[in-house]
Amino acid sequence: MPELGDCPNMKLQTRLFVLIVSVVFLTVSLVVATQAYRSREAALQSAEELAQSLTKQYARQTENKLGNAMQATNALASVLAAMKATNTTSRKSVDQMLRNVLEQNPAFTAVWSLWEPNRFDGLDAQYANPSKEDKTGAYMPVWARDAENRILYDETFVYSQEITEDYYKLPKQTKKSAVMEPYAGSVNHKEVLMTSFVAPIVVNGVFEGVIGVDMSLGDLQVMNNSLSIYQTGTGMILTEKGTVVSAKEADLLGKNVGDSKLSYAGLLKVAAEKGTDGRSIDGDTYLTYAPIQLGEEGKGWTYAVSVPLHEVTAESDKTLMLTLVTGGAGLLLICILIMGITRSIVRVVARLAEHATQVAEGDFTHSIEPAVLSRRDELGVLARSFARIAENMNRMIGQISHGAMEAAGTAEQLRLDAGETKAASEQISQSVSQIAQGSDEQAASAEESAKALQQMAEQIGMVADTAASVLGASQEMSRRAADGLTVVGDAMVQVEQIMKTIEAGTEQVASVVNVLHSDSTEIRDILQLISHVSAQTNLLSLNAAIEAARSGEAGRGFAVVADEIRKLAGQSQYATDQIQTIMGNIQNNTSMTLSVMESGKADVESVKELIHNVSQVFFSLEAAIGETERQIEQLSLLSANMTANAEEVTAGIEEMATIARESTGQVNNAAHSAQQQLVAMNSVVQSVMNVSELSQELKRLVSSFKVKA
Repeated sequence: MPELGDCPNMKLQTRLFVLIVSVVFLTVSLVVATQAYRSREAALQSAEELAQSLTKQYARQTENKLGNAMQATNALASVLAAMKATNTTSRKSVDQMLRNVLEQNPAFTAVWSLWEPNRFDGLDAQYANPSKEDKTGAYMPVWARDAENRILYDETFVYSQEITEDYYKLPKQTKKSAVMEPYAGSVNHKEVLMTSFVAPIVVNGVFEGVIGVDMSLGDLQVMNNSLSIYQTGTGMILTEKGTVVSAKEADLLGKNVGDSKLSYAGLLKVAAEKGTDGRSIDGDTYLTYAPIQLGEEGKGWTYAVSVPLHEVTAESDKTLMLTLVTGGAGLLLICILIMGITRSIVRVVARLAEHATQVAEGDFTHSIEPAVLSRRDELGVLARSFARIAENMNRMIGQISHGAMEAAGTAEQLRLDAGETKAASEQISQSVSQIAQGSDEQAASAEESAKALQQMAEQIGMVADTAASVLGASQEMSRRAADGLTVVGDAMVQVEQIMKTIEAGTEQVASVVNVLHSDSTEIRDILQLISHVSAQTNLLSLNAAIEAARSGEAGRGFAVVADEIRKLAGQSQYATDQIQTIMGNIQNNTSMTLSVMESGKADVESVKELIHNVSQVFFSLEAAIGETERQIEQLSLLSANMTANAEEVTAGIEEMATIARESTGQVNNAAHSAQQQLVAMNSVVQSVMNVSELSQELKRLVSSFKVKA
């Protein structure tokens, strides 16, 4: 699941607003929750301290009210035990003592004593009276108050040999004082709860009887009703068995709290059974309780205070509500402030994004507003950086556009020059081919001359053998010499024509090669300029890509444009390097062609000179033949010289043939070089065409950008 800050489909302003408001809301909520928790805990702590204090206070007050009766009961038990131990018991004196105690304690409703049969003074039989309710004569005095609060001796109690009631059985069994479970009674014509405080009369470890004090619990109800804690907090007095001694709800008095409909009855039941200090929470009720120590037997009674939790936390709830209202108002104000801030930020970011889109589309004619550029924050820095990038790109693209136009013009001129150079190279190749053909013909003529001279030598040899055929041979030799002279003359004419053609072709080739060399030098300079522009373009596109990367998401589109420009610059650089390599080869080939042409020209001069020498030889031969005809007589003497001269002429002819063959090889080399030059020129033309196409493509790409004038 993506985080909120990574939602690509959410607007930036909405994303910032939701993110910041979420953080603020969580912070405010945490503060409010902490404040509410601390306020609630403080309220609970205060309620606990107050409730525990009141619980202990009213528990002690209850002990004080009931403790007097318990103390009186224990004191009477001690006095009666002492009288029994000293055998000073007197029914009259004890009656008076019990009456006095009742008179002196208005809270007591009765004071009474029950003894084991014949154990008080051993006179039960003496006091037996059949006319009374109790015919046994057992001592069981009961002094009580009547409805008019008069103290009377109650003679209605009937003694039984086996009393099973707790007020007698419990102290007899435990030999400890105790407080009986409350029971209903009437005081001043009012139904009230009452209880009995009983204590055993023990002499030397022997149970003798029970002394008891009855007491109304109405004062406890009055005391308990005076308890005030919060709005509806109440106190309750419970016996160990859970009987309600005092409570705000009058219908609970004398009933077991476990049978009530109170929501926290279970807590009260447990508290009564524990008989210790403690506190509990059940739903909306906070309960504290403390023990009421009375008699020796049992855990005593319990005083409990219950408080509704909503009353305890009422103030903290009000504080929480006030905090929520204040926090909500503050949060609303913060939201409005955040919305204004984010709107201000996003407005600038949106303008920069719009400008980035225009730049990414190649439109550099728009500018960022001065208000955005003049900002002093990070957005202003970003805007100014973006403006500098756009300005640099605008300037760079303008330079590239200008360079592309110049490169296109230069490439077109190169294409035209290369076409002319190619035509000249083809003409040179044709001329060299013609020279090669003429050299072949020259070699063939030289071979024919060599054959003719060989035949002449043979005939001169035959002159030595037969003088008869000298004249005929001389005539034949003269004819053949004339033919040879004619051939040599023709060869001379052809060689001179070839020489003129070679000289003209060489000069033309030299002129074209020089022009080509000059053009290739200019092309190299232009290519160096294009290479420099490509390098600058590559550097600027790299800087633009770096600036776009710093701009993050906003500069991504611009980075793509910069990368495309860098690729075009790299392609231009690569094509320029290829053209420079080809132009270097062309310059080397043109230099070699010039050298070969100069060498061929020198060789042709040598051939011309040799043919001229052969012509002179033939002229000499013709003169010699004429001399032979005129001096036939000296034929025999001159035959040997003629043979020698024929051999020399043959050697010269062979040498001329050799030179002609060498000239043919050199001319063939020149033709091969011309063919290589033609191939190189075709490569140059193709490269120039490629440069022209690249220039047109660069011009087309640059024209897609809209730049400022």
